[in-house]
Amino acid sequence: MKFSRRDFLRCLPAASAALSHTAHAALQTASQQQLLEVSPNGIHLEQVTLTYENLPDDLEGYRFSFISDIHLGGWLKDEIVEDALLLAKRHGSRALFLGGDLIWVPDNHAGLSDSLNNKKYAHGTDEELGELVFHELARMIRPHQFQDGVFAVLGNHDRWSNYDAFRILGRESQTQFLLNETATISVGNATIELFGSEDLWSGIPQKPSFTEHKNIFRILLTHNPDCASFVFHRTRNNFELALCGHTHGGQVKLPLLGALAYNITDTRYGEGLVDYGTTKFYTSRGVGWVELPIRWNCPPEVTIFTLSKHR
Repeated sequence: MKFSRRDFLRCLPAASAALSHTAHAALQTASQQQLLEVSPNGIHLEQVTLTYENLPDDLEGYRFSFISDIHLGGWLKDEIVEDALLLAKRHGSRALFLGGDLIWVPDNHAGLSDSLNNKKYAHGTDEELGELVFHELARMIRPHQFQDGVFAVLGNHDRWSNYDAFRILGRESQTQFLLNETATISVGNATIELFGSEDLWSGIPQKPSFTEHKNIFRILLTHNPDCASFVFHRTRNNFELALCGHTHGGQVKLPLLGALAYNITDTRYGEGLVDYGTTKFYTSRGVGWVELPIRWNCPPEVTIFTLSKHR
């Protein structure tokens, strides 16, 4: 039986069975992060420098931001999302990548209405709340212009309440959703090739078709790290970087024991940077939360990446 983050948050004492595999995952996760600042709402702005010996010259110093698992909805106040977007715009980031699970509409939102932190999302059907959240998210993203654009993939929660509501965000904020699709960013004579996959739980992800060329930097953007793991370890697809979310970094970490549940199969990619040299994986802790509004010893994050040939 798979022990999920939902099970853990509902019943902390039952989590002891997950300790051994989580400790192993912690040993496998390398971190090369630098904390730049902490926002008034406690969001950590992390700087990660990714080093590649064969990086195209025109990508030296290129910066982009990554936000995952916003989960805007009843538990999360709008100001936290606005904080995250302001952080993402810092330090010259030219693009913003969104790693899915942008919204959260709980199964029993009517019964929770009195205890929700954000009353704006307390009443309505699942379909109505899904549309409202994406309208509000578009309103927040719209003022933040990134030179090379905003790109997003879907997470499991983005389609569970309203299958097509995510299209509102695309229309109203010029966010480009990649649903088993590729986008390119030109930087001088170099190209960033970005493949965004469908979600592993709520869609049908396809294998990317990356271009083999010395002036191309290939990024796999996918919500669930298990999808990236499959592409890397069980297919012949090569890429330089995978950006993932979904795990929330465990959402709750106990002293000495760490996260008890990542809600994925391949726990090597539960959180942070895993570096294989020419290929690197990064799994964000995300911004929001689900089930219960709890983050313990696992702060929310916005990540700024810098590409470099030099350590």
